[in-house]
Amino acid sequence: MLYKRFFILSVLAVALSKTVANAQVAKTDWNARLVGRPLYLRGFWHSDQLRFDPSGKLITPSEPGPVTLSGVDVKSAKVKNGLLVLQANRVALVRRADREPGLERLPISSTTHIEFALRNKFIAPEEMKIVIEPDTSGDFEAALRKIFADGWEDLKASVPLYWKCYATSYFTNTIAPDAEEAVKQCVTTPKSGVGIEGTRNHAEGIQAPVLIASPPLPGHPGARGFRVRGDALIHLRVTAEGMPVGLQVVQAVGAGADEMALQTASAYRFQPAMLNGVAVPVDLNVNVSFH
Repeated sequence: MLYKRFFILSVLAVALSKTVANAQVAKTDWNARLVGRPLYLRGFWHSDQLRFDPSGKLITPSEPGPVTLSGVDVKSAKVKNGLLVLQANRVALVRRADREPGLERLPISSTTHIEFALRNKFIAPEEMKIVIEPDTSGDFEAALRKIFADGWEDLKASVPLYWKCYATSYFTNTIAPDAEEAVKQCVTTPKSGVGIEGTRNHAEGIQAPVLIASPPLPGHPGARGFRVRGDALIHLRVTAEGMPVGLQVVQAVGAGADEMALQTASAYRFQPAMLNGVAVPVDLNVNVSFH
């Protein structure tokens, strides 16, 4: 009899705790929690229709896109039929208009396909819908932390390897005066993760590598839409065979253009650097121009 009472009390306690937890979740003001925050998709997902499970794992199919097209500006956040539904606009990171170092957030716009709208040059924001499933307590916090990077510091920890050195110096509220030099140093050190043979950058009498083949730069809707102008500076290491490896961003232009620059530079072919008649690997920074 005592065991039965204990079991009933335990069940009641669990039920009560779940009720309290669900009540707390129901009271959460998700608009206050998410609207106006500088959010970024940690997975850099390209699709504008996304659904995530309670752990923050993507359910709907989507390929990852450029880091600088991963920004999200939540406009509304509501719980509907037990799901957290976010209506948002996609945001890009682009080179600052005031010519200060670093990137700034700008909403992405796209021209509608309606003839009347085209004639009147109507530009609409690129809308997103993000749906998140709750955990067993009905909460969404764990999934939100997995899905979104909130601000520069969070984004810095999420970027792929080829952005790491740039992000360390530039994804911050206060950019140091020597940020560019710090990036150039970072990309040539072991901590940058470039696991290839050592270079002979400063050897006396070395002959620099010569670019002998380069593909044309492909067009890109995001880059063109933002009228990207300027040069992306890309670090690479030219091997003794004349192949570029270990590509990383040194200076970014944003709006998805930097991944284009990396892709283009990865197809470069070089006559390798020479030292005493022998081909040797060297580090090189190359400009990929958007004009």
